[in-house]
Amino acid sequence: MKYSEQYMMKDFYDRTFSILDQYDENKENLGGNFYEVTLLINCLFGIIIMPRTYLFKKLKNKKFKKNISKIILTEFGEKKSLENYELEKLFGNLRNSLAHWGDSREDIEHLIFKDENDKISGLKIINKYRNNSFEIYFEDIDSIREFLNELRKIINNFQKV
Repeated sequence: MKYSEQYMMKDFYDRTFSILDQYDENKENLGGNFYEVTLLINCLFGIIIMPRTYLFKKLKNKKFKKNISKIILTEFGEKKSLENYELEKLFGNLRNSLAHWGDSREDIEHLIFKDENDKISGLKIINKYRNNSFEIYFEDIDSIREFLNELRKIINNFQKV
């Protein structure tokens, strides 16, 4: 039996968000050896890279519902509000940036990690592909988590339809 794309995406998202929940429930028991930044970035990458036509069709004419204070979004050098930003455009720009990170054919940095005391403390994702100029800067790790929480709400709403 074939694993349908629609079911596979639902299953992938459910599992990814469950991993985040399990981490939150158990991180106090991990002592000093927890890797929240790595987990959040891996989850963000998976959630953005994995969607295919199924999800992108559902994003058409939908908007991000919340502004997150520690996230700076710019298009062509102009600061934009994350709230009411088109989801199809947001996912498309994030997906292109992440998918082409490290692509040696392009002279563009797609990911820039903010560093404090040899630890990742923020993340900038850039898409300057095909006359596009998009940047989203997560000023701290909590903003990545808040963004993931909002994506969870959005994705859960689409899965009900």
